[in-house]
Amino acid sequence: MSLIPMTPGQRDARQLGPILDEYTLERAVITALARRLPAWLDETNRQAGGDRAVERPRSWTTDDTLHAYPENQLPRVLVVAPSTVGEPVRRGTGRWTATFLIGVGAIVAHKQRSEARRKAAVYGAALRALTLHHVARELPQIAHVSWQGTGTGDLPDLAEMGRQIAVTNQAFHLTVTDIVDDAQGAPNYIPDPAPDGPIDLGNRPIVEQHSLTVERRP
Repeated sequence: MSLIPMTPGQRDARQLGPILDEYTLERAVITALARRLPAWLDETNRQAGGDRAVERPRSWTTDDTLHAYPENQLPRVLVVAPSTVGEPVRRGTGRWTATFLIGVGAIVAHKQRSEARRKAAVYGAALRALTLHHVARELPQIAHVSWQGTGTGDLPDLAEMGRQIAVTNQAFHLTVTDIVDDAQGAPNYIPDPAPDGPIDLGNRPIVEQHSLTVERRP
C-alpha cells in the first residue's frame, strides 16, 4: 500500500509520480498504530504486572507542543516527523529514498505522580513494540524501521486541575522509498487545476533577496 492516497482517474499522479510530504507520513503511521494499540496496551500492562487497566487513547495528533490538554483528550498519542537523517539516496530509476526521524509518544494524566509515570511507561513500551512489529508490515513503502531510543518524564503538576502529567517518547528511524521521482513527468504537462480554482496571490509582500556563501572545508 502506498502512503500517498490515490483516486481513480487521477491523471496528475500518473504523470507526475509520487510526491510524499511529512504530514502524510505521520498520518499513515497513526493509521497503522491506531487499530492495534489497545491490545498492545493490555498485553504490555499484563507483562508489567499492572493491577489497574490503562485507558485507551482518547486523541491522536501530529502536534508536538505540550499543552494543558482537557481531561477528555488524555491519554493522547503523538506522531511527529521533524526531519530526515543522513543523505537521501537516488535510485537509478529516479526515485528517491530517505530516512526520517519519527517521534512516537504519549501524554497521560493521573492524580498520583507515580501512577501517571507508570501509565506513561506502559504506553511507551506498547508504542515501541507495536511500531517495530507492524508499521513496516502495514506500509510497504516503509522499507525499514529502527528504534533509536526512549524517554519518559513528567510535567509540572497542574495544581488547578489536581492531576499529574507524564510523557513518553520513542524515537525511530523510518526508511521510506518512492518519496519523489525526478525522472517522471512530461516536460509540457500541465496539471489539473485545484478543485477551488487557481490560487489568488492577492497583495502578498515582496520576498527579500539575500545572498548565501557556502565554503567547503577539508
